[in-house]
Amino acid sequence: MNGLIGARVLLLDDEPKEALPVIKAFSKAGISITYFDGSEDSFPLEAERLRGVRLAILDIDLGFGSNAKNRASTLAARFSKIISDKNGPYGVLIWTNHPEDVEEVSAAIFDHVSTPNPMFVVSLSKAKFMSGLGDNSLQTSTTAAVRNALQDSLRKGSAPFECLQLWESFAFAASTNVTNAISDLTGTSATKLDDWQKAWGDEMLSLMLVIARARYGKHLTEENVLRSVLLALNPLQLDRMDLLVESNAKSVSHHAKGIFNAQGTASLTRRAGVNSMLHLSTDHLKQFAPGNLYLFEHGKRTPSFIPTVDELLKGWIEGNGEKLNENMTLVSNAAHLCAVEISPVCDHAQDKIGFSRLIAGVILPWNGLAKQIKKQVQFIKIVGPLNIAENLPIGDYGLYLNSRYVTSSPLKRIKRLKAAYRVKPELLADIQTWSSYQGARQGITVLE
Repeated sequence: MNGLIGARVLLLDDEPKEALPVIKAFSKAGISITYFDGSEDSFPLEAERLRGVRLAILDIDLGFGSNAKNRASTLAARFSKIISDKNGPYGVLIWTNHPEDVEEVSAAIFDHVSTPNPMFVVSLSKAKFMSGLGDNSLQTSTTAAVRNALQDSLRKGSAPFECLQLWESFAFAASTNVTNAISDLTGTSATKLDDWQKAWGDEMLSLMLVIARARYGKHLTEENVLRSVLLALNPLQLDRMDLLVESNAKSVSHHAKGIFNAQGTASLTRRAGVNSMLHLSTDHLKQFAPGNLYLFEHGKRTPSFIPTVDELLKGWIEGNGEKLNENMTLVSNAAHLCAVEISPVCDHAQDKIGFSRLIAGVILPWNGLAKQIKKQVQFIKIVGPLNIAENLPIGDYGLYLNSRYVTSSPLKRIKRLKAAYRVKPELLADIQTWSSYQGARQGITVLE
């Protein structure tokens, strides 16, 4: 079932006939629902509890409670066996014959240790759309009426949450577009289904091999061929994401004013967290790869091709005389040596690297050294704030690269090192461009 995992909407109701109007309403809108009746054998395994659910539709009375508190606690307990504690943001729609118990349910979900907190809780009364209970229930409203009522209730949800949810839908649509476009490239004209299926499979395998070779070149092996194919599809998905955002963002345009006029600012740690998501990767760090970011711990032997902290700090610390020495000591004590692998990406792919090329620098706490560091120094590239935890106390840091110290190392030596992070392609390209310009500038004569 690879690739089929993922529930956006779940429905928990012990009476299938009472759940049917909601299922039909969502189906009419082209939205699939994962249904649970609340029985023990319907729950997923603990390791397979649902992640990425964005709407949970819950019936308060699962047949186990005699009063509001019991009904709410039973629902919260059963719900926790379905949804992962790492599910992420979601909203709750209470689909119930007991609308008076909604606040009790909200409190029970909030108090449950392993259940993530919902972004909003709204409710809809079953009695407005159906008569009778259980097997004797009968839908009395049209599916369109149920759908409209659901939409009205869900409009009360969180604006930031709806925007993120829309973006997620673009990601799925963009991936679907790439899959369809790649599949269409086979172009087989077989007249029988069996022949068409075989031809499609053979042509797709050949195409995947070509894609993999284009990405990994001489480094392609049976062990990395699948990863190579899948990574090569990512830029195609991103391109289609851009198109979808441009053409469909207007569907949440009613939230634009609230976002634009938001008060306050995101905390430093949150900003650093987003920057790290954008620019740092933590996968396959044992591999020698473009963008590898190496950190060197205090007190441990540093490779000879890495300059000292004092060498790297020279020329961009504030002060003169004793004040300069004081500032140098303060910054030096806080600095951690680092280096980024900046050899051309194509050389990695084609196995044409002679010596590894690195640019050296330091990592410094983002706050607390503003008075000791010169703000704009041409030969220093500053990237930050970033959340960094490897080899350092967890915190918010800045990456300070020094273009005066582009160094090199024999491959055997650098391959013995393990990267703490890998700089992602966009930032890596920016660092390479900046470093190349710094190394090639000649200066001009201008009379002022």
